[in-house]
Formats: sequence, structure tokens, C-alpha cells
Amino acid sequence: MTPKFLIDAASFQGTVNWWTVAIGCSGGWEKVTQGTTYANPFWAAAQPAMAAQIAHGFTPGAYLFMEAGDGAAQADWFAARAGPLPGFGVAIDAEPSFGLRRLAHVFPEVLTAGDEAAARATIARATSVPTLAEVRACKDRLAQHYPGKPVGGYLPHWFWGEQDTTFVDYLWASDYVLGQGRPQDLYQHVVPAQWAPYGGRAPALLQFTSSATVPGVNGLVDCSVYEGSDLVTLMVGAAAPGLPGEEEDMGASWLPNARVAPLALPNGVKRLRFVGLGGTETLKVDWIMGVSPDAPTQTVDVSYAIGAAGLPVPANCTSARVVRADLPAGAADYPLVGIAYVF
Repeated sequence: MTPKFLIDAASFQGTVNWWTVAIGCSGGWEKVTQGTTYANPFWAAAQPAMAAQIAHGFTPGAYLFMEAGDGAAQADWFAARAGPLPGFGVAIDAEPSFGLRRLAHVFPEVLTAGDEAAARATIARATSVPTLAEVRACKDRLAQHYPGKPVGGYLPHWFWGEQDTTFVDYLWASDYVLGQGRPQDLYQHVVPAQWAPYGGRAPALLQFTSSATVPGVNGLVDCSVYEGSDLVTLMVGAAAPGLPGEEEDMGASWLPNARVAPLALPNGVKRLRFVGLGGTETLKVDWIMGVSPDAPTQTVDVSYAIGAAGLPVPANCTSARVVRADLPAGAADYPLVGIAYVF
């Protein structure tokens, strides 16, 4: 098989020209979040730029960087900031952070911390080590936020050892060759041993360098390779019976920053998906059955699991009202929740 190259970028790379990257790479990843407090400031621009390349055969992905702690909460934080992600892969990056070079790579803000306390807090975060149980909890919650979508795991052998790797839908390994340069040149030094199974499965993706030079990226960048025949199915998945397929998700957007949000439902919509609800938040959805001011309503409580799977729209329903029922009236800021119409 012809090798397919994918970069993975974070705030360290700044603004990536994804149109240019897609000329020489088959896919690419952008970091969205870290833990439950950090969000990549470049994601908002990267997401539409990456999505625009899907029509040209490019497979984009969004990943979260795990910290030690509540894995489900980290998945909630990611989903609220990543949104519905139609056409994207989703993965967990689970590895320790250590050393000044890695610290500056993962947390570039430490270089500009305004005071010693801020720098120390960043360093403490950068030295956390996620556990198998925490990563598994994160994966399980992501599967609820993104039903039917594979969840990959970047679980490098040098850190993960022989712990179980079968709980993720595909394994993304890490074993570097020496030198820096174009992906196709560095790839010539990859040997079969770098693809060796561990933890119960063989890698599907191999990150083989952190020193690739790729047009469209400022400076050096991590690069991985896929040697299979169907990168889209690996990362994005195929629609399963009874689940909203990736090709069916349309109109992805955000709920407005308000406790009550009216929605006009497009013709033919069958299901609403809410992505990014916290594990303790419940929405109330009022289905409005008609156009008159006194039209009858049907009220449904929506938890994060129901919202991610999709809420069936009643027949003859033309609009809806979404109420952030668990959040106080008059709040100035509400957590992000993505919404997608499924036809």
C-alpha cells in the first residue's frame, strides 16, 4: 500500500495552512483541549479550514491531550469545545509530559507566564501521568458524545508498556526515526519492528517523527503514517444501522449563549444531536407542534448520552425551544454545546 502521511499540530505550530498541508498529506490532526482547563486558541480557525479539505480526499482529526484526573470530565470539556465534528476523527493523546523541551512544546504559554505562580501551575500540569482507568473512562465518554465514531488512542509503547490497548478502537503508536526532513524521506527509515503489537493489538497509525518539514506548517511538526487501504473508515467510521451517519449530519453549530434558545427546524430533519453536554447537565427540549402562539408543546429531558445519540423529532414539529434547565437564570456565560441536524 502507498503510505499515507498525517501531521498533528497544536498551538506550538500556530496557524497551519491546511489547504497546503492537504496537497502533500492524506490527513492531519489538531489538538483541541488539554485536561479540563485548556483549549487550543487556534482550533476555531483550524476546524473549518480542515473540514474544507474533506471534499478533496483529506481526513482530518481532532484530539485531546489527557492529564491525570477525571477522564470523563476531560471528554466533556473536549466535546463542548470541539463540537459535533462531522467528517473528523477523534483521538486521545495519553502520555506523560516532562522536560523543558516537551513542556514548551505542549504548553507554550509557560514561556510567557506572567508570574512565578502561573509558571509553577503550568509546570505541575505538564508533569501529570494519566492512568489506564482514566484513559478508559475518557474513551467511554467520548463514545457517548460521538456515537458510531471510532475513538483512537495515542498510547506510545515507551510509556504505555504492555497495558491493555484493545479498549480504544485503533492504536496510534509512537517510535521515531532519526533526522529531520520530508515525511516521505524519513519514512524510508521505518522498520517492521516499529509496527510490533503491544497491549493486545497492532498499531494502525505510527507517529515516526517529531521533526518533519511539511509545506503549510511553520517549523517542524509531528508526522504519522498509515499503511492500510481505508483511512476514512479507520478514523471516521462507517454509519451503523440505527445511528446517525457522518454523511447525515448537517447544519452543525452552537447553541447561543443563553438559557433559552429557540430553534427553527429545517424540513425533513429527523433527529437533533447535542454534543458537549456535561455529565451533570440536562437540557429541556420543548417540541412546538404548530405555528400558532398557543400551539401545544411536548417537553423532553435530554442527558448527555441521549443528546449525543440524537433526539428524534416528532412528526409535524416545525420548531423547538431548548432550555438550559440546570443552569441559573441570568447567568452571563453558559458552557458550549454543539447542535447538529440529522436528516
